[in-house]
Amino acid sequence: MERAASSPRIIAASVLLSVSLVSAIAAITKGGSGDPERVAPEVTKSSKTDEPGKRPGPAAEPASVVWSTVAPPAGEQPSEWHAALNSHDCDSIGRLGAKRVQFVYQGLGAACAALADKGGTAWGPAALSLADVRQAPVSCMDAFAYRLLRDLVIAHLRQPGLPPKVTRSEKSIIC
Repeated sequence: MERAASSPRIIAASVLLSVSLVSAIAAITKGGSGDPERVAPEVTKSSKTDEPGKRPGPAAEPASVVWSTVAPPAGEQPSEWHAALNSHDCDSIGRLGAKRVQFVYQGLGAACAALADKGGTAWGPAALSLADVRQAPVSCMDAFAYRLLRDLVIAHLRQPGLPPKVTRSEKSIIC
């Protein structure tokens, strides 16, 4: 039996392959962010063992993604970008960004909406937006949005039945 080109498994595989390739290319080329330090912390996956002596397996707990608070540099006023990301205003997030990176923000807005909807249909557009990334964004703001989108989509793909658990960082990211 043949699978349709738009099957969820094919889309998930394409997204993961694209993310891996983009991350590798960005790390070794000067066209990428050039900064190996992560802006949005890595996705963590919980493991739990119910019986002694058994190896840990995937837990019934969702993957955790840190959505850091963002702040402007000293002496600058917070912008619409800071307000939208800090308040998790999904509609506003989807309208942010310059034309060349707007799809990243549209994807992040969709991922944000999927979180609010506890999984709804918005994960598809979020994953497709991530798959459209050909080069890691260079600016601090765009790189933050890209990495957060990437981490949310990967967390969802790892455990599609459980919406990722979003936590806040005690430390703000300055952008």
